[in-house]
Amino acid sequence: MDRALSRLSFHRSNKDSNSRPSSVREDDFKGPLGLNILYEPQQPRADIVFIHGLGGGSRKTWCRTPDPSHYWPKEWLPLDQGFEHIRIHSFGYNADWGENRDSVLDINDFGHSLLGELHNTPALRKGATQIVLVGHSMGGIVIKKAYILARQDPAFSDLAKRFHSFYFLATPHRGSDLARTLTNILRVTFGQKPYVNDLERNSGTIAVINDTFRHYANDVNLWSFYETVPSNLKVLNAMVVDKSSATLGYNNEQIMPLNADHRGVCKFTDSTDPTYITIRNALCIAVDSIVAETTAAEMQLARHDRQRLEYFLSSPDVPEDDLSIFSESRLSESCTWLTQRTDYVDWEASWSGVPPVLWFTGNPATGKSVLCSHVIETLKGRTPAISYFFFKHGVLGRQTIGACLRSLAYQIALRSNSLSRKMLELADDDVSWDHEDERAIWRKLFVNVIFRHNTAELQYWVIDGLDEAFKPEQLIRWIPTFPQTLRVFITSRNTQEIQNAVSGVSRFVAYREISPLDTMHDIRSLVTSRMEILPIGSNEILMDQIMSKSAGCFLWVRLVLEELEHCYTEEAVEETLQDIPSDMNALYSRMLGLIPRSNRSIKLAKSILSWVVCAARPLTLEEMRSAVKLDLNETANNLERSIGSICGQFVTVDPFKRVQAIHQTAIDFLGQQSINPEFAIDKKACHTRISMLLLHCLASDALKVSGYTPIRHSSNQGASGCRSSEDDVMRNLIIFLRTNILSWIEGVSKDGDLSPITQTAADLRTYLCRRERHVPPLHADMQTADAWTTDLIRIAGKFRKYLLVSPSSIHCLIPPLCPSESIIHRTSSHPHRTLEVRGSLAQEWDDCLARIDFTSGQALAVAHGESLFAVGLSDGFISIHSKTTIQLKYKFNHGERVKILTFDKEDQNLASGGARKLSLWDVKSYTLRWSMKLDCQVLTLHFMGNEFLLGATQRHEIVSWNVQNPQNGRSTWLHGFADLALAQRPTQPPTKALFSSDHRFLAVAYRGHGLFLIDLETAGILSRLTRDDESDSNNSMVHYGVDALAFNPNPDFDLLIASYGDGELVVYDLHSYEACYRVDAVYAHSLACSPDGRSLITGSSSGTIQIFDFDGVHGQSITLVHQINAYEDGIRGITFSKESSRFLDVRAAQCRVWEPPALIRKDGSEESLSEMTQPLPARPKTVGMLEGPPQPEITALLSLSDGTNVVCGKQDGSLLLCSTTDTTQVTNLNGHQTNVSVTCIALTDDDTTVVSADESGRILVQKRVDDHNYSRIPELLADRRFSSAVLALLVNHDGSHLLVSGVDCVELWTLPDGKELTQRRFNNRRSLNAVRHPIHQDMLIVFDDDVARLLRWSNLEELSVPTGIRLEQSLSPNSKETNTIVSYKGASILIQLVKVFGRRAQTRFECWQASELEISTTSTAALSGFKLLGPSVEYVIAVVGTTLLFLDTDLWICSLDLKTFGTTPVAKRHFFVLSEWFTASGELLYQFTTKKEFVFAKKHEVIVVKHGLDFAETLELSSSTRAWNLSRGSMHRRISHTLHR
Repeated sequence: MDRALSRLSFHRSNKDSNSRPSSVREDDFKGPLGLNILYEPQQPRADIVFIHGLGGGSRKTWCRTPDPSHYWPKEWLPLDQGFEHIRIHSFGYNADWGENRDSVLDINDFGHSLLGELHNTPALRKGATQIVLVGHSMGGIVIKKAYILARQDPAFSDLAKRFHSFYFLATPHRGSDLARTLTNILRVTFGQKPYVNDLERNSGTIAVINDTFRHYANDVNLWSFYETVPSNLKVLNAMVVDKSSATLGYNNEQIMPLNADHRGVCKFTDSTDPTYITIRNALCIAVDSIVAETTAAEMQLARHDRQRLEYFLSSPDVPEDDLSIFSESRLSESCTWLTQRTDYVDWEASWSGVPPVLWFTGNPATGKSVLCSHVIETLKGRTPAISYFFFKHGVLGRQTIGACLRSLAYQIALRSNSLSRKMLELADDDVSWDHEDERAIWRKLFVNVIFRHNTAELQYWVIDGLDEAFKPEQLIRWIPTFPQTLRVFITSRNTQEIQNAVSGVSRFVAYREISPLDTMHDIRSLVTSRMEILPIGSNEILMDQIMSKSAGCFLWVRLVLEELEHCYTEEAVEETLQDIPSDMNALYSRMLGLIPRSNRSIKLAKSILSWVVCAARPLTLEEMRSAVKLDLNETANNLERSIGSICGQFVTVDPFKRVQAIHQTAIDFLGQQSINPEFAIDKKACHTRISMLLLHCLASDALKVSGYTPIRHSSNQGASGCRSSEDDVMRNLIIFLRTNILSWIEGVSKDGDLSPITQTAADLRTYLCRRERHVPPLHADMQTADAWTTDLIRIAGKFRKYLLVSPSSIHCLIPPLCPSESIIHRTSSHPHRTLEVRGSLAQEWDDCLARIDFTSGQALAVAHGESLFAVGLSDGFISIHSKTTIQLKYKFNHGERVKILTFDKEDQNLASGGARKLSLWDVKSYTLRWSMKLDCQVLTLHFMGNEFLLGATQRHEIVSWNVQNPQNGRSTWLHGFADLALAQRPTQPPTKALFSSDHRFLAVAYRGHGLFLIDLETAGILSRLTRDDESDSNNSMVHYGVDALAFNPNPDFDLLIASYGDGELVVYDLHSYEACYRVDAVYAHSLACSPDGRSLITGSSSGTIQIFDFDGVHGQSITLVHQINAYEDGIRGITFSKESSRFLDVRAAQCRVWEPPALIRKDGSEESLSEMTQPLPARPKTVGMLEGPPQPEITALLSLSDGTNVVCGKQDGSLLLCSTTDTTQVTNLNGHQTNVSVTCIALTDDDTTVVSADESGRILVQKRVDDHNYSRIPELLADRRFSSAVLALLVNHDGSHLLVSGVDCVELWTLPDGKELTQRRFNNRRSLNAVRHPIHQDMLIVFDDDVARLLRWSNLEELSVPTGIRLEQSLSPNSKETNTIVSYKGASILIQLVKVFGRRAQTRFECWQASELEISTTSTAALSGFKLLGPSVEYVIAVVGTTLLFLDTDLWICSLDLKTFGTTPVAKRHFFVLSEWFTASGELLYQFTTKKEFVFAKKHEVIVVKHGLDFAETLELSSSTRAWNLSRGSMHRRISHTLHR
């Protein structure tokens, strides 16, 4: 402002000493508009933004002269200590008052501009750094305005939280007297400039900004600097902004004087200028604070994210220990023969044309693992992008492709924060899979995440021992799909299986063999290194003898050298070398002969060897000592020193104190040898004995044997590997099931992976089938064990998310919620010890997990994604539900009957199709991408990656649409019919079509012409698929049309399944194009194949569901394993979940979620290990699901004041009273019109009068009958209609008045006659809520957006100030936000919960002291400390005193103390509610009674939960990770819980 007046007084003369040279352009010196990055480090820790003032510029304001070296934010600040990791920006806006034209811009516009730039600039938008704003003069007011806008608009809420500090340099917070002078001059010279008017002393704009800013100022650090030197304005010397205007007077404000005038506070001569040093040091305080906070937060977040990642990837194994062992065993200079080879050098350099996979094969014990360790260490010295895995046969977590992929993904995520975040996003979206389903892991983690988002960096994988993996061909099959940036080094034995698999991908693999010549130098080095310690010293002849007999086997050399260490003469050495055979099996036999032959020694050696061979993973020394104690009841000390001698050198102790066999070949030998029968390991007998020992241990008081966890062993090998004839195994099993099964489930759940539970059930089922050969199936023990196989599967499926959150919930919370006839309920549910649940519980487990009833239309289509599923309805709506909770998340409106739905592979997009319309939805943001009209009907839709959507139409066309816009390409398959005989050519439109999941095929069916297979690449006809007895001359067969199609997605099974109108189900082989299997009388109208390719589901027009398993090597036959007879409406659609254990169907107005036990299988890895996996006779199970007609559901619920009864309003308009003691109906009340839903219920405080409203606006007032005279019909006191839909009813304290709330108005009625007294309208149409005033009984509080209004109960007269009481820091949505739900609860403390539908993270939680809402109050501040709570809250259940009861987003009932939570963010988790208790619209109806009981509506019934608050786990909310962490407590037993009042 001083420069402005100075220039005006001299008619814009620029002859002062600081004028710039004429060669410098005005615009260049002023600086660009918008946000400009001046300095950007690689990893910014914070952002500083400089904002100029009136007449300034993004460069000019901060630069004393045009000399670039004076631009201090760019040239000096980044070089100062502490700012090297700070990103620095300047912001420019058009505040040039000297432009010779009028301006319409004001400070509000500048604030919007600054906020928009901060929000939209990619560098800031993609990060989470905290922001410091520095404003000179008017720039400080622009900062305040931008901050106010950010705080008031939820769209900028995340950005608003990032503002850390504001630095005001001579900012006229209360205006400047000189602004009036400038305004007057501009009016007659350069034109009107509203932003100058805004700067006048105490202007209206400044007053509003200051009044609003003070409500938000406490959340940022404030620094105000004021000038102390008058500015030379040519015509006078004066302070442009005096101290009183340059300071705010807030408690959190730092005030500092500067020895400079108005311009000198931001322009300096050099970096030693005292004013610069003062401002720099002040900025350094903010920077240090941010860096300290973010460093601590990042460390905690890194730990938290790593734990989440491990949990998501099912505790992946990172084989660092193996790498260390192999690296330490490698001698220096060994293995260099490999890295010096040309083919290795070319592979590592990734030269063009060099195969991406370098594969070395070798015989057992030829040093392949050590060779891999050398490659790993070599690559680590050159790049951090190295991941590795060591396969090990028979070792848990080391033998499957899935385990390898999870380990590689984990290692990659640890190196890349961006990829780690992408994987955690999958976890946040509840994406789950079978942790051993390698195809799902490959697609979801590698194809969709790692390869897509890591396209530039060259990555290396090193994989050792692939031959020891289960189904190694699966990984080999993917080699052609490896990205160009991936190089893989593999070692294995040269098995026939490996050779066959590699031959199919030979052009991508350089396949080499390790010869004895390659390793000769390394073996010589090994012998040389050990010669020095031999008693006879170095000997060339001895070395040559060893080398000649070694045949390249390092293990043989090592074992020979160990034996030679005990030879002390040359003759002894010679004799030993002659006696030692060169064959490894013969050497092993010799080693057995060295084991001491005493009875005790043999027993000890046999015990140790048995545990080594049969254990699912290597045992530690301590575990082995405990195992021997358990087995022999003997204490083995000094095992580390003596175990080699005890076991004849067959076992060794590695540097990590783990007991391991010297080699896999030694384990194979012990299981096969017959020379020394006392040491032969009969695996079946060993598993039987170990199973008995472990079951005995599991049934004891301690579930662990001194650190050894028997859980893993028993769940992986015990049941399937032991002899079923042994009675002791069954006896111990029953004892365990009757005593410690719940503790075992708890222990498994703590590991974060429930698959051992389902796998144990599958193993147990296999064992019981074998056991039936020896014991009648109706034997009591068999019945008990069989019941637990069912319960284990059901518990893991139904209660999965609750167990993972709270493993101890299995003891007292889960049993009462299980069916009454289930064994867990019968044996573990006790009213005096566990949670008490009253209501109608199912008697038996139901294959159907959940049923969703739709009231607005028929269910026509269904699709399942990774974490969501969608149901298309006849009224045009698409209902989106959570896979885990089944809750409704969002609704789309397609606009016509929805016939087709399909998700892409990442749940990013959903396509919906009808007869004449195609729509594409962004599921992440719940928005419509595009919609278009169709000129003909689409028969099927399928996503091809994330870029294209494919469709097949009735015009014989394949259409591809771009996902980003509806541009399309078309091709027809009609030309392929030219080669067919005229009679075979279809003339009618196709009736069915389906794309294969790998985008290779399209199957198309024509009525009367059968089924055609089309090549998608050429759109040519591959074959006409016919049944064996189907021909053109046999019209009786030809005319049957195809009702449904399904491709098997397993690449090993190239199969197409078709269902025909005559009821036949046909499996076609897509290699031979022939029917390979047929099943009669299925009558399937819907088909679906499981993503793992194992199962086929059919749905008939009569409602019958059949589950078939694919059998045979290539799945070319199917076997019926399960049938569900529903005998209801026909099934219109059916689909599998991605993990293949669950499926959905749609029929009539329902969608059902099924999880039958038949879909629970053993992992492939375990099947390979089990010796008992030969096929069992198929015994298909048939269950009936016949239900009566659906009963009207409860739509409104309210508890009486004494908690003994609840009033229930129903879908059919009925109103009744139910007892909370036994949940039975007590009496009927006067109901509403038939089939008109009751929406609201209210009661007077004495419970004598019941008020109810229905969806038509009709309101009934009736007198409740006496508790002991239920036979009398209640007296109807009033029957009236409201002018619109009734949203809420509220009765005053004495029951004399009723407030009826509608969309935009409220009416006041008298009670009991229902006479309208007055009406009041409000502008708000979204968050209008009313509650009683907790202190003044003659008042009520109406919440109108962010304003509270006090009204008089008698006449609705407003008692508060005309503008209402402003609720400060309210986070209610702005006018642009839709789909919000705002609710209020409370008494002494008032709670506001604002939920943005479909956006959980934007949920806001605020609370205020009700005592502050008085007539004279103009505003009230929200209680602090609740910002992070909102996203965790699903429903506010009740506020009792200062105790908040709420339902969290994981469906747990929780409590916290509102009085202390702000300073100590602690809550308690009590019990959970089931997703099936929610309505079809996703709403939970609940009441918390005065008896501390919870009442829930479940369909047409009432569920009462008693003692719910008597179980508690204490949680702490982390401010850095925003996650709840368990602090203490468990659900093992009841506690005494007191509500804070």
